[in-house]
Amino acid sequence: MLNKMLKRIFNISLFLTMPVILWAQSPKVDTTLELSQVEIRDDRVDMFAKGLVYNKLDSISRSENAFKPLSEILSNSTSIYIKTYGQGGVATISFRGTSSNHTGLIWNGMRINPPNIGYLDLSLIDNSFFQHVSILHGGAGPMYGSGMIGGSIHLGTDPVFRKKTSVSVGGMLGSFSAYDGAVKAIFSGAKVYSSTAVSGHSSINDFPYTDLNGERQKLSNAAIQRYGIMQDIALKTGENHYLQASLWYNYADRQIPPTLTTARSEASLTDRAARVMLQWRRQAEKSSYSVRMAYYNEFENYTDPQFDIVSNISTQTYLSQLEGNFTVFRNSKFLAGASYEYDLADIDAYNGPRDQHDAAVYASWLQLFPKAGWQLALNMRTEFITGFQVPLLPSVGVEGRIGRNFKVRFNASRNFRAPTMNERYWIPGGNPALKPETSWNQEAGVTYHAGKEHFKNELTVTFYSSVVDNWILWIPVESFWTAENVQKVWARGIEIQAKQSLQPGKVRVLLAEGYTLSISTNEKKISENDASYKKQLIYTPLHRLFVRLNVMYAGFEMMIRQNFTSLAYTTRDNEEYVPGFATTDISVGKKFKFNKAAIDIWAVINNLFDAQYQVIRYRQMPGRNFAIRILFYINS
Repeated sequence: MLNKMLKRIFNISLFLTMPVILWAQSPKVDTTLELSQVEIRDDRVDMFAKGLVYNKLDSISRSENAFKPLSEILSNSTSIYIKTYGQGGVATISFRGTSSNHTGLIWNGMRINPPNIGYLDLSLIDNSFFQHVSILHGGAGPMYGSGMIGGSIHLGTDPVFRKKTSVSVGGMLGSFSAYDGAVKAIFSGAKVYSSTAVSGHSSINDFPYTDLNGERQKLSNAAIQRYGIMQDIALKTGENHYLQASLWYNYADRQIPPTLTTARSEASLTDRAARVMLQWRRQAEKSSYSVRMAYYNEFENYTDPQFDIVSNISTQTYLSQLEGNFTVFRNSKFLAGASYEYDLADIDAYNGPRDQHDAAVYASWLQLFPKAGWQLALNMRTEFITGFQVPLLPSVGVEGRIGRNFKVRFNASRNFRAPTMNERYWIPGGNPALKPETSWNQEAGVTYHAGKEHFKNELTVTFYSSVVDNWILWIPVESFWTAENVQKVWARGIEIQAKQSLQPGKVRVLLAEGYTLSISTNEKKISENDASYKKQLIYTPLHRLFVRLNVMYAGFEMMIRQNFTSLAYTTRDNEEYVPGFATTDISVGKKFKFNKAAIDIWAVINNLFDAQYQVIRYRQMPGRNFAIRILFYINS
């Protein structure tokens, strides 16, 4: 473990002195310094995810959440529910009423979900490392395999081979002794591309709260130290092809504070992850090919001196992927690919190392109907995983325009999730005889788009439903808990996304809204007296809403953001719950331009009305807090 004082010095020094960039694009869409937009290059999701909602987080959302991890940008800028164990604590996702291991994380076209638990802690992912952060709503199993029942998050970096230098540096000082710094530098030419990003965070995190006796306390044992680096190097090896190497490393050392029912805590959690990827891509007029190889090494150490607990978790993943995309006829495209994954886990609770193999073959067909303005996509996938019989996974998606202002879509798919290594091998309670979870997903939606030069309006409404069979649940058996295929879950609901822009004269007004209704219930009795039958799943709020208003004038900008989350049940019989809560954030900033350079200075107030709330029961969240954010960037 690195010395904590050295890590603190590292983070403070990063904030004060490092001279390079925060974003791959300019923080604001209206600045003349904005870098050229980069085309998303994941052919599968770009071309063949028809009928599904696919959104790219805009530059405004990303700049307003500068220095914040992926968990916070998703919580602040979308209606997706993020379950967090407190500020800086472990943060997981609940997408469309499913669990955290039903969402895939895709980096440059390859899945990075760890094999032991099936999900990533989103608080450890720095969103500024990537050129694009995109969200695919709905079942993507036929394209990406296990765990894509609720949706997937896509993180990507694509090289641009033209002469350009982009450098920026940013820092933030906040309440509770929080220090942040981020640096990014991009250098490119006709043959070579390099992108280097470094970020760091340090916080004592000792925010005040009210305990169960109504007395004011300060959170203890809650310090956070976190840093990471992302390096991408690409070489253009021919007219239409290039070779790219990527390194992604992050480290976090977090103290775990006591709950509202615990007097004190001495527990701590250390996370370390190194990911390396090598890929070759060839892009021609009517075809494209890619070969990818990757290696992930993740380590976690949990220590609690109070109870004499030391737990170590180490996993390694080796991946390879071959893919080709072809224009078969004038209006038809075909994609075929194969992948192989080998997982090795060395975990104290497994009583020895465990491994597994996962091979997959997949294909997709896209049919265009240009005269009618419609598209049809068919996807098919089969997988071979150690110890499991995985069903064939098909999907069909169709979308097209009706009139000038409406676009409609439909998608149906079969998806699955293979049991994680923890669910199979954890001692006690792991069950090697578990079956994969399977689901049928359907969704239909409509998008309305209209507007003139100074006013634009877009509204998207989606109805979705998925039935997940063989849902794995940990249930009590004698003196311990064990994993069993016992539930059948029906997740259904509505998603609404909207955005408007208005520009009367020199004033520019942007408005964005999002709402999700998530009804997710157990449809199968575990026993005759099962109190969870027909009840909402725990930590799955029915309602999530966010609204964001941006007003810009003469280099000044004001942002107001409102988030609302309804109550979430904490017991399977729905008798106990954490109350719903609403938070309001406000920030005011000014941009100063100097030829090809610019500085943004922002004052931020989070949780303006000092709401006292919990996301996880007895884990208090911070009240009103403040920050000053400075971004400097230059583009030539």
